[in-house]
Amino acid sequence: MCRRHLPAFFLLLAAWQPSCSAADRPLPALAHTGSPAVLLLACLSLASLLYALHLHRRLRLSEGKLRELATHDELTGLPNRMLFVEFARKVLANSNRHGSLFGLLYMDLDGFKNVNDKHGHNVGDQVLQAVALRIDETIRQGDMVARGGGDEFIILLDSIRGRASVERATDRLLAALGAPLEIGGVSFALRFSIGAAIFPYDGESLDELIQKANQALLAVKKTGKGRCAFFDELSKETVES
Repeated sequence: MCRRHLPAFFLLLAAWQPSCSAADRPLPALAHTGSPAVLLLACLSLASLLYALHLHRRLRLSEGKLRELATHDELTGLPNRMLFVEFARKVLANSNRHGSLFGLLYMDLDGFKNVNDKHGHNVGDQVLQAVALRIDETIRQGDMVARGGGDEFIILLDSIRGRASVERATDRLLAALGAPLEIGGVSFALRFSIGAAIFPYDGESLDELIQKANQALLAVKKTGKGRCAFFDELSKETVES
């Protein structure tokens, strides 16, 4: 192996040296590379170089893995709240700059506690993973879904035209999530409640929009579940309660 890499090694070594005349500093003579000492030195140098490249690659992979763990939910693989907020702030800044709209959805799986109580947390985790996959496959490229915690998910719909765009998106989500889900031989008929808010009509800050969408979600949970409600549909009494 060492002899095969010697020509490339010496050419690399020559390329590292400062430019000079052939008389002042000749290139290594490949004709004398059969010396055991030279072979050993070349092999050690080449091994060191390859090991350094290996360590550099491992370091980059480790940094990527740490970034992944810091910004994604461990169970579902979706972005976590930290990454979602980072993305949403960029969308908010862009919307302020161009006068565009975006929607924010807060979603909750109805009756998820019964799934855990009846079938165990392992099955419950698989349900959440399947739900996360369905949501991610249903939303448009350029939108983002994140796990808010427990059985809650939060979605940002970027560059919408208005309320009708959000209604179409929630209709697609409810249809996709309402399709039967089978896990471990058990069929689940899932239902979701969704609260929706639109920038800038329902709030001009990210915190305000999340709060308004969450209030709309809570109102849905109190009045029937399994559907979507917009914040601007809520009465003053409902919001204050």
